[in-house]
Amino acid sequence: MAKQPKVIRNKKGAVIGKIHQEGSFLVARNKKGNVVGKYDPKTNRTLDRNGRVFEKGNTLEALIED
Repeated sequence: MAKQPKVIRNKKGAVIGKIHQEGSFLVARNKKGNVVGKYDPKTNRTLDRNGRVFEKGNTLEALIED
């Protein structure tokens, strides 16, 4: 059974994105459904939408903008 996506909300409570599992990656999507980044638990790195290292650790929420 697939895990439910984590819904990301802004300070006003509006949905601004979601984080969900795709294969071995966690993938962040904005409110339009566009991929804004991926987290690779094998390397402990968050990648931006272009595949470049954004940060060490899981910092996907920082890539989702209001």
